[in-house]
Amino acid sequence: MKWGNKFEKTTTYDLKRISSLNLNDSTKDFLVKVGLPEYAAPFLSFVENNNIQYEGILKLTDYFTFLEPKFDKYVVIGSDGGGNMIVIDTRDNCKIKLLDHDACFSEILMSSSIERLCASLLIYQSFIDCILEENGEDAFIDSIFNDGQLNDLKQRLTDNDIEAMGENCFWFQEIGILVANREEMRK
Repeated sequence: MKWGNKFEKTTTYDLKRISSLNLNDSTKDFLVKVGLPEYAAPFLSFVENNNIQYEGILKLTDYFTFLEPKFDKYVVIGSDGGGNMIVIDTRDNCKIKLLDHDACFSEILMSSSIERLCASLLIYQSFIDCILEENGEDAFIDSIFNDGQLNDLKQRLTDNDIEAMGENCFWFQEIGILVANREEMRK
């Protein structure tokens, strides 16, 4: 899998840097060969290839040294627009999770693997590209999309990673936000 030209800048990670983070082989291989975009919709940013606190790929307990050792299982790979951390859970088959910092770092499943996260980001970007092309340059900002476009997004995300489309999961919640924003814009 490759990012193509969907994102302005992507970062690959040094194997020596990530080798001590308890990642499985497929996750390490992905990070080294494919990497992550610097930014991606919906309002996500990803860490740099360094070990500097608050900007590099590190264990969550290296970001926040006050956390208990039970949080040592998380490797930070990014954050959302609300400051919640995107992590790899090394004790749950390297699933990608969002940790809600306002709720004691409670977990929200984002993707069942780093590869599926990549595909979900590309699917979401493709949805944005489609509505911009079909509905105008302000379509995403103004929540102008039809049910067919939305249903296509839902189906593609589900086909990619059914586990991450559960009711309390990230992509399911993002679909809800899209619908709520559209309803608000119609008022």
